[in-house]
Amino acid sequence: MKSALFLAEGEAPGFRSTDSEGSRTGADKRATVETTKPTICLTLENITGENSPGRGETAGAWQVLYPTDVEELDVNNFPRMVLLNSYPVETARARMDELREAVVACADYGRVNPYGTARVTTETLKVPDLGEEAVRFLSWDRTKSNSGDTGNVYSLVTVVRTGGAITSVKTSVVIPLAPPVHAAKYKPKAAGDEAMIAALVEKVAAAERSAPAR
Repeated sequence: MKSALFLAEGEAPGFRSTDSEGSRTGADKRATVETTKPTICLTLENITGENSPGRGETAGAWQVLYPTDVEELDVNNFPRMVLLNSYPVETARARMDELREAVVACADYGRVNPYGTARVTTETLKVPDLGEEAVRFLSWDRTKSNSGDTGNVYSLVTVVRTGGAITSVKTSVVIPLAPPVHAAKYKPKAAGDEAMIAALVEKVAAAERSAPAR
């Protein structure tokens, strides 16, 4: 997966590209250090990770985009993590099937990793007609570290498959310490991202059309 498929300066409406990117060939074969209950919910964690053991991609690349058209204190002023992964086409289809199943099954689940625990609530959102298939969901993580620190994070995730390429765009908003009743006002919105996501997906689709069959 080539990082050249990312949106260059001027190609991402409302965003600026950065030097915060990387790529790799082959899947991450390290042992999994994170678990979820139910187990299927690990799919939601893995879909946006730069390195996720067991995902099975043949190559991957990632980039961070920063919005340019919002005020500094706006909830949508957080960076977007863009991840591109390449698979055999049938594997990519299977990953999307697993993702749809996980979003439905994981409305509320637990997560454990070496840093602490979390309770995660997930909801499915409507997504525009992008690529060959697309999934969008919003998650709310309430975390507790091993040192006792707590945190709240909203994450808006859009995942699109085009051929054997899966593109994900994730916005994570750290919620200030406040009663849970006030958390909803910090939910990230996708409206300002639609043009950028569509441009990114079209660039990936153009590369898929010219690539040898997988």
